[in-house]
Amino acid sequence: MTFRTVLSVAFVGVTLLACVRVTPVVAGGVLDLSRLQSDAAANGWASVFGNLSKNPRQWNQLKRKVQTGDRGWVRFALKLRGYSDAHWSGELQDALADALAAAPDKALSELPDSELRTSCAVVRTQGVPYKNIEATKSAAEALKKKIAKVSEPSLREKRDACIKHVGESETDAANWFNN
Repeated sequence: MTFRTVLSVAFVGVTLLACVRVTPVVAGGVLDLSRLQSDAAANGWASVFGNLSKNPRQWNQLKRKVQTGDRGWVRFALKLRGYSDAHWSGELQDALADALAAAPDKALSELPDSELRTSCAVVRTQGVPYKNIEATKSAAEALKKKIAKVSEPSLREKRDACIKHVGESETDAANWFNN
């Protein structure tokens, strides 16, 4: 083996090592919450956000997991939002709103009061841009019914505030459609 070959092999090896990074996925490409949290602890939340935002498949998978309303994924999304820009934060906010529609009790238990206004805005529910006031009213009524079913006493204030915010967003949408 010549010196040049050894040098080339060494360069390739170093390059590969520099590119290799522990990814927040498990076998099969499924995001794993505990690995993501470990990655955040080891490398920082900004690093985790950077890795996820550069990989559309993983980012979309993250949003789908948040949309289920799973408490761990909701907490993860809330934390990650603090390290994202407006675009990515908005996508996570939409996923949080969808989580509220999918599992209101779980989502309300994790959402801080400061997040209720935006997460309870019906115009964000299911990420659908409503084309008319009737669709918006229908979605608002369906969301209010889901949220009203939350019976946990410790969530009563959040539940009532969220229903109020859904009503406000319905009014805002009506004003927008009428202008």
